Amino acid sequence: HLSIDDLDLMRNEIFADYGYRFKSEKWQNYFAKKPWYKPRYDDVNDQLTEIDKANIQFILKIKKQMVGNEDKYTRPESGNYFWAG
Repeated sequence: HLSIDDLDLMRNEIFADYGYRFKSEKWQNYFAKKPWYKPRYDDVNDQLTEIDKANIQFILKIKKQMVGNEDKYTRPESGNYFWAG
């Protein structure tokens, strides 16, 4: 039940891990509060692993599907839950 904002955060955390210097004030402010974040580079694309790139592409694909239909993806589904005991 992730929102589009959650997906944006997930994607930007990948870039932040590599020390990307965000141009957006929103992300500059957000990551500046994280003790692990050290902004160093204007471009980190050459540092991303194949897994990073695949995760970014997957996040962008899901985000594209969600645009205009976010409620469909974020609304908890009702259902019956059973647990052993």
